[in-house]
Amino acid sequence: MGFIKFSNNASFEVKIKKINDTLIKVFDPIPVISGFIYYLDEKLTQEVCNCNEFKTVYKAELDGIIYSNDGSVYSEPVIEEPVVIEPTAEELAAIARQQEIANINMQLAAIDLEFEQLDYIGTKIATGRATIDEYSEQIARMTELAAEKDLLQAQLLQL
Repeated sequence: MGFIKFSNNASFEVKIKKINDTLIKVFDPIPVISGFIYYLDEKLTQEVCNCNEFKTVYKAELDGIIYSNDGSVYSEPVIEEPVVIEPTAEELAAIARQQEIANINMQLAAIDLEFEQLDYIGTKIATGRATIDEYSEQIARMTELAAEKDLLQAQLLQL
């Protein structure tokens, strides 16, 4: 702890911290309007710092006040809000188109996968190890898949 003495000879016990050459912090704040001299002892004989230039309140904090000797004042940093860019109608249409294309391509991939699973039937029939009647349900399904695939591919061409 130390003591400060104002130009009107009033003195108070306080704690001071030097932040840098232009800023000091006075804890348990006493308003300073004309600067002060900082002493180590209560009798005000051991001068530590002539702080008569520290007259400007730089920043008030809960536990003290920071003063500047160059007239500078703290200002809160400006936090800019992010800019939200709304897509145009054309961009939204392009996004919707891309989503539709992706959806059709997923359906086509599912059809191709099912075709791959039914491929063995053609080989069995072609090699004489099975008849068309034995696989009539699977052949009907392949016909449905072919019609769906043709329809989806036609939709892709229109996009």
